[in-house]
Amino acid sequence: MKKILPFLLAALLILSGCSGMENIEEFFGSETESGPESSGISSEPESEPDPNWPAEVSGITLEAAPETVISMSPILTELLYDMGLGDKLAAVSSFCTDESGNDPGLPKAGTAVLPDLTAIAEIQPEYILTMAQFSESDLLALQQMNTEVIVFSAPQDLAGQEALMTDLAVFFLGKEAGASAAADFITEFEAKLQEVTSPASGYLEANSASVTVACLRVLNSTYATGDTLADEFLEAAGLTNAAAEYTGWDIGEDGIAAVNPDVLFVNEGIHIADLETNDLYKKKTAVKGDKVYAVDLDLLSRGTLRSLDVLETMLATVLPDAYPDLEPLSPAYPSIYKN
Repeated sequence: MKKILPFLLAALLILSGCSGMENIEEFFGSETESGPESSGISSEPESEPDPNWPAEVSGITLEAAPETVISMSPILTELLYDMGLGDKLAAVSSFCTDESGNDPGLPKAGTAVLPDLTAIAEIQPEYILTMAQFSESDLLALQQMNTEVIVFSAPQDLAGQEALMTDLAVFFLGKEAGASAAADFITEFEAKLQEVTSPASGYLEANSASVTVACLRVLNSTYATGDTLADEFLEAAGLTNAAAEYTGWDIGEDGIAAVNPDVLFVNEGIHIADLETNDLYKKKTAVKGDKVYAVDLDLLSRGTLRSLDVLETMLATVLPDAYPDLEPLSPAYPSIYKN
């Protein structure tokens, strides 16, 4: 066959005239072609790897940005709105709010304790974000919907809060974009915290003064202890947390007697009158001195931008001279010890 090929080529050239080469290429096909395509090598440059995906968050690997996500945690939802990521959510829990404390206007999916499985099935989320554990039966139902539940831990300090912010940004935006967005928001958060606390810390330092405060979240022994985010806020302002030596939000019976602050902040859900008739509280300095104030301590503990608004109101109440432009809180009730 090799000996015959030259004669066939010559014959084809004579018969086909000017279009001979085109006919030859058509006749012999790929055997007469050359170049990178004929050798199986693509002329297209290789695409660069995506710097954002895959990304790992809380032990979960995401291959691409999630498209349908439900938040079942008020803390996570408000943080996402603070960070400009609220529009990434498809639904929220019954108690979630946006960055202003308003209803975000999204479909409701119940709560982690009592999820609305019918509503969730209609939404068909890829992921549910939560800080509370679902029951085993609810987890099984969600698994059958091909929905993955990601549980985040509630941060107990500023470092943990910043790590949570980073995880949320990376979850929605990917490794590089998420880390960059989180860093920008953390800078914003730290700047506001400095703005809120510096008048108090500066005033106390200039006057060589000290003030002890305590935050009673739930009667009888649930205080903001030394391992909480609220304690870090107070410390940043130069105040002394009377419950700082305790941990886990519980000071116990001995702590109830020992904690005796100059100023006592109580959660809005506490019935103030109970303090004056309760042997554990009625003789405390803050109660006798009419220095008990009701604030939203649950919101303070979220670590959102609104938390810093609560903190600023507290500081303006404790040190009104340091915040002359702000209105301090009025005492929660007229003390029975007041003349």
